[in-house]
Amino acid sequence: RKHKNFTDSTFSDGPMKSIVVSLLAAGALLSTTDSFSPPLSTYTRTAAPLLSKTLLRALEVDATSEVVGGHGRIGSLFLREYGAIAVPRGVAPGCLTNVSAPIIVAVNAKEWSAVFYSTPPRRRDDLVWVGDGLLSQSQEDSTVVVPHLNVHRVGADPVISPDSPPTYVFGKHAAATAAVLTKRGVNVSMVEAWTDICRLAAQRRQADRSASTIEEGPTPTLRLVPIPAIDLICCGQPKTSTNNDKIQSAIVVGGGIIGSSIARALSQRGILKITVYDPTSVGTTTPASWAWLNANSKPPHHYRSFNQLGLRGWRIDPLLKPLPTWTGTLVRTKEDRVLRGGYSAEGPLGAERIKELEPEANFTGTDDGGNMYYYADEGHVDPHEAVGALRRDAADNGVTFVRGERVVGLVRDNKERVVGVQVTSMEDGNTIKETLADVVIVAAGANSSDAALGGVPLVHNPSRTYFATPRKSAPLKRTLLDTVQQLYIAQRKDGTFVAGGGALKFGLSSTSDEIPPEEATKQMIEAQALSQTLAPNPIRNSLFTHKEEAIKPMPEDGYPILGYLEAGLYSAVTHSGMTLAPLIGQLVAAEVREGVSLSVLDDYRPSRFDHEGRQ
Repeated sequence: RKHKNFTDSTFSDGPMKSIVVSLLAAGALLSTTDSFSPPLSTYTRTAAPLLSKTLLRALEVDATSEVVGGHGRIGSLFLREYGAIAVPRGVAPGCLTNVSAPIIVAVNAKEWSAVFYSTPPRRRDDLVWVGDGLLSQSQEDSTVVVPHLNVHRVGADPVISPDSPPTYVFGKHAAATAAVLTKRGVNVSMVEAWTDICRLAAQRRQADRSASTIEEGPTPTLRLVPIPAIDLICCGQPKTSTNNDKIQSAIVVGGGIIGSSIARALSQRGILKITVYDPTSVGTTTPASWAWLNANSKPPHHYRSFNQLGLRGWRIDPLLKPLPTWTGTLVRTKEDRVLRGGYSAEGPLGAERIKELEPEANFTGTDDGGNMYYYADEGHVDPHEAVGALRRDAADNGVTFVRGERVVGLVRDNKERVVGVQVTSMEDGNTIKETLADVVIVAAGANSSDAALGGVPLVHNPSRTYFATPRKSAPLKRTLLDTVQQLYIAQRKDGTFVAGGGALKFGLSSTSDEIPPEEATKQMIEAQALSQTLAPNPIRNSLFTHKEEAIKPMPEDGYPILGYLEAGLYSAVTHSGMTLAPLIGQLVAAEVREGVSLSVLDDYRPSRFDHEGRQ
């Protein structure tokens, strides 16, 4: 469980590399007991509610097919299918399904070579090549689709010309693939011989069929990096400026959910000396979080998939798996929402279905309208419990947590590389000393915008969460979120109600000072009255006891900031920190320790702000 000695150095050149990659891909993927119902591929306004049970468990290993390029036009045909899930960019195909499940490849043929060598060898005969690329004899065990169809937009049905030849299908998954296409109105012809499918592909491409699209041998710099704690393999490139053999010590600034997750993951990868600086026991922002675990309403698709991978971390990591409460979320919104590809969604819902899902909910408190949806894969967690578990496990692995000192600056060597931090005693504030390490990782939440810590561009978002103790009431079965009223309510395992949202931020600002006791009492009463509109009986019979306030970090463009700001200085700051913490911790540790740049993080690099200038 500790993975103390598991690093990418295990992957030396030679046959052992293929064996280990294959085993990791198979690993714990061989058994699943969930039963599935078909997903809602589209939502229609009807008098009766549209119903769907949980199809996939938030990118756990129980999908029935994977789609590489699932958010493209052709890929969307397959992503609409029962059990289909999109492979996030930078994740090795074959990680999200059981062995022998089809892996649809619906990308430009120029990318086929990269897809082939990114796929663990054990799963390559499950690849289903859709397009006009040409394969060599070494890919004879694959499935090949030579398409004769057009899809004009993502999610649309195919358009078939009357005089078009059929779409040809060959290989291991030919029958299943043909069934998907036939259901969409495509005329399909099964091909029995490898030489025949190669000839048909060459005719469509009008090319020499001996010229394979897939180059011989992988890209020399491609690295497949295992993420054992959450059963992933990620693709990366070596960082030429980083000698990972020298990374034997690390300093993490910030010990909330992100910092604690990173510190633990670093220790799992074999870094022996790790020091975490945080003046609190759980971080500054973490106590004020309602700790909702979700991936809905998080466009674009790369960010939604990233959050789904975060949920996967909560469900698979042995330490974290017991902690969340998977209630599902009832959401009222004015948006029309359609989610496809590995995320359970149901709606718009009628009154009867809402009552069935949560008898205590009341979403009729205003005349502002809106649609109701249910997301079965979501839940929440007690942030104190989660951070405590991460810290204890990290400490067991040798991580040191320092609370009596605060980081006030960085230390650089004569080459301007960051080699440590300046810290001051919190008792007198005057004594400054230096602590050195091979890498400094800033996971300080809102404080990550401080120039002394790298100065990443953040919007400081004040947050307030209220806590209530139930006296006598039926428990809430679901998490409730009303985006129209800007109000949310969840009930934790110990019975505590957590309430917040924009409606409860009255009098709150990023510079709020301490308020008089009578004003605090007035706010508590008002918060209970507003919360009661969403869950009348549970909140009416509860006692609001206290509130937590914090400045939540929000990167300027809303997306995570993950990567090196300069040599020796790595930044890790994000909104949705609870959902993403298990994933971010493992990915950051892999990048730092293995000396790679993981493609799955490419959309979140700090360099995207450089043209505007960091603070």
